[in-house]
Amino acid sequence: MPLTILPLADEQMLDGVWSENEARRNLSDVERAALIRRKLDNGYTQQQVAEAWGLSRSQISWLLGLLSLPENVQQANREGRLPARTAYALRDVCRLAESVAGQKWQKCRQNQYFAMPENAPDEFISGVLSGEREVTSDDVRDYLHKALLYAGIRTPDVIAKFDATGGREIVQAVCKGCEYYVSQYCIKPACLAAKKRQWQQQVLARVSEELNVAISNNPADFEPASKDWQLRRQIQEAWDAGIDADWVIGWLPETQSGVRPFADGHIGTDFQLYEGDGRAGIAIGIVGGYLTEHDMLALQKKQAAGKDPGTAAADIPGPDVRATWKKAAEAVVRRAKDATLDELVETVMVDPSDVFQAMWAPAENEWIDDPDKFMRQYLAWLWDKGRGAPTVPSWEGPFITFRKLQDFRLRAGLQPYRVWDEMGTAAMLVLDWWYQRRDRHYNDKADVYTALAEMERLIAVWPTETTDDWSDRDTDWLYELQRGRADIQAWMFKNGYPTQAAELVAEPAAEGVLA
Repeated sequence: MPLTILPLADEQMLDGVWSENEARRNLSDVERAALIRRKLDNGYTQQQVAEAWGLSRSQISWLLGLLSLPENVQQANREGRLPARTAYALRDVCRLAESVAGQKWQKCRQNQYFAMPENAPDEFISGVLSGEREVTSDDVRDYLHKALLYAGIRTPDVIAKFDATGGREIVQAVCKGCEYYVSQYCIKPACLAAKKRQWQQQVLARVSEELNVAISNNPADFEPASKDWQLRRQIQEAWDAGIDADWVIGWLPETQSGVRPFADGHIGTDFQLYEGDGRAGIAIGIVGGYLTEHDMLALQKKQAAGKDPGTAAADIPGPDVRATWKKAAEAVVRRAKDATLDELVETVMVDPSDVFQAMWAPAENEWIDDPDKFMRQYLAWLWDKGRGAPTVPSWEGPFITFRKLQDFRLRAGLQPYRVWDEMGTAAMLVLDWWYQRRDRHYNDKADVYTALAEMERLIAVWPTETTDDWSDRDTDWLYELQRGRADIQAWMFKNGYPTQAAELVAEPAAEGVLA
């Protein structure tokens, strides 16, 4: 049979090999990648190869990634022992193995909160290649995630892209391409820490110039606000209002609270200090740590000037007066609780069922009239869930605590707890409750309406004429209730709440019970 032999260029031979083997599908993915690499080395672009061989650009990039694998992993794919997807997933495990080569895996821990994977990276790779057990690409990725949490530190994007200047601890200026940078985790903590220090210095210098504020490394300029949330709020308000104080800026760690103008939310981890544009770690401070009296006066004037006359709050009692009310309100609750416990002891000795049921069952539960039925349920509960009567969280405050205590006394068959000057005590409790929430900026809508309704109720029933039994301070309580009500209404107007909410006005308390 006559044959015609034609000379073929190298590119034509590659095209022929590719076409024939694609039709027969007897090339491994690593071998396909090698053919693509040869075609590219002959001067073709990825786009040209993709069009000529019927591939997409992403397929070409993916296949070429297999060529970066160690030779033993590539060979396992050539021999059909390792699927391409599993081999590709091993890329970063191989890089991690190279990063920790020569070190004991037990000593590679970088994070105390994550357990050490059972196998070191090189041991894991050997197990996969040996075929001891079937491993999928998902299994490989799961191992890599755990290994990186154990042996690496997650690197913020701004630090990974930051071009750090030379230094003894810097392995490579930019993290991309570094042998110790694996899947967004750094295996060289000293290098990462040095880059973070450089970043902090540079970003502080830029912000200092931008804001015309000095940089401070003095902890005393930041620590007071870190420990006092009220001072922190005042400093934030003064900064936002543009008060001309002795401002400074500094970089605070995630363990220290501060006024952070560039943070989107709460900072709880070191990684969050560098989120966004990398400035979240910057905090505002004041020389000496505190706003001066002049600063506070300027802030008050600015706040007053910025308010609409219709939203201006009535004057409120000073902090010393409110602190006195707070202590007195807490004392009322303590005395009421002590008296209640004394009376409970006496009652239990006669008929314990009502007391036990009041302590055991939530107020919304239906009352069980049959003593035997209740005691059976109660004893079963003690057997399974034994615990004391529910308590009121401390953040609820004396006002709510006293209300629930009085309700508990009624359910337990006790008379309401009586205090001298019930009206004055009721006024003090609700005023203390309102101002505590006002100071903390903790004003749930329902709480605001509850406070307003109680003040309006007390004002409505307040005696219009005084007798010998009423001291001058009773008139003061009425005045305090009136300006407290005005303050709530002003706050509601400012925050867009309707100042009339009949549906939420509390019903008058039972006779003799302080609401």
